[in-house]
Amino acid sequence: EEYEYTSNFICLPPVPKISVSHPAGSRPYLPHEPMEFLVTLTNEGRSTSYAELGVDLRTNTADMIVLVNGESLAIGQQYTLEANESITTTVAVSKGPGKSLQFPPITLYLISKCDEDAHNPIQ
Repeated sequence: EEYEYTSNFICLPPVPKISVSHPAGSRPYLPHEPMEFLVTLTNEGRSTSYAELGVDLRTNTADMIVLVNGESLAIGQQYTLEANESITTTVAVSKGPGKSLQFPPITLYLISKCDEDAHNPIQ
């Protein structure tokens, strides 16, 4: 007896995207003031995506404090993004210990929490 089955199941990988803006521009900051950045996380895929936003600690050479929603980005923060959804959050960067007022660049990452995509973070 012949058997035929057609599946409509499609497994689509997530398509995460991150963009960063600095609405305050290049104004001077006092030592106690954090620099604030708007970070938009987007899932350009067609299915729900689970992602982690964090800071690459190797790039934080000045030991700055990097927070999102009051939580440290030294430990990645988890987000759930529906298909074609964007979330904007504020990342605050404060000076590290010592007298230096230099803010060397840091790298934020957005990585899919799907095991298949763990090797390819977006920076």
